[in-house]
Amino acid sequence: QAISFTVPKDPSAATFWAVLSAIHGNVEIKAPGVGCNPTRIQIFEVLQQMGAHITWETEHAVDLPMQTPVVEPQGSLMMRSLQQGQTLKPMILAGDQIPGVIDEIPALMVAMAFAEGVSEIRDASELRIKETDRLSAMASVLEAAGVSYQEKPDGMVIYGRSDFRPKPFTVDALHDHRIAMAAAVLASCVDPDDSPSVIKGGSCASISYPTFYQDLLSLQKP
Repeated sequence: QAISFTVPKDPSAATFWAVLSAIHGNVEIKAPGVGCNPTRIQIFEVLQQMGAHITWETEHAVDLPMQTPVVEPQGSLMMRSLQQGQTLKPMILAGDQIPGVIDEIPALMVAMAFAEGVSEIRDASELRIKETDRLSAMASVLEAAGVSYQEKPDGMVIYGRSDFRPKPFTVDALHDHRIAMAAAVLASCVDPDDSPSVIKGGSCASISYPTFYQDLLSLQKP
């Protein structure tokens, strides 16, 4: 017998908005219907430890179609900017912390660039055999934007600053959707009066998030 069910929104995709809200001022984003399976949301716990304002709200029954089987737990993800005077804290990720956030590390590196102090990612050599070598690709993004960093065989050291402002940059997404979206979130912090940044091949973001750039631009509207 055929049934209908609701597939929750991807928490990995929501990570980019969690990072964006943490590095921009005056931002408040509500993402309803996001999957909150404990095995998929460790990245939000890491960002919370860094000081990001992220909370979950239980979905109201009225938000879901009647008689819809719940395949995965879901909730509304609330993401807000830091309060005045607050800064992101640096973070060291290693060992058994890595598997649960491996796909979100490119976005996390962007947050680390704005954390006051030295952050480090270790034991993440798996990133070298994803859609592209994500450690090398993110090193290129960080370099182009003016982030101080050190690439390691299995990770990255990032020397963050709470007052960091990236310079306009041009990078190649290398056919990797997560590199494209991480670079776009970083580029959103470039001074709007400066030259635009360019992400070559950035359309690959549509592999996992077809409306990513539309959603990003919508946040810039008054």
